[in-house]
Amino acid sequence: MRDIYVDTSRLAEHTGIAASTWTKRRLTGDGPHFIKIGRRVLYRWSDVEAWFEQHLQASTSDK
Repeated sequence: MRDIYVDTSRLAEHTGIAASTWTKRRLTGDGPHFIKIGRRVLYRWSDVEAWFEQHLQASTSDK
């Protein structure tokens, strides 16, 4: 199965999280892995899903 790649604006559309937030997460290293080709930044959708899985919480008091 081929992986799907999305740019920052598409990632923002699909997740409902602002593109500027994804840009900040890239700078801090707090986001999913990404690929940079020249000036273009792409996210592999399977990496985004894995990142979300790592952030699952059962309650608001989870850290």
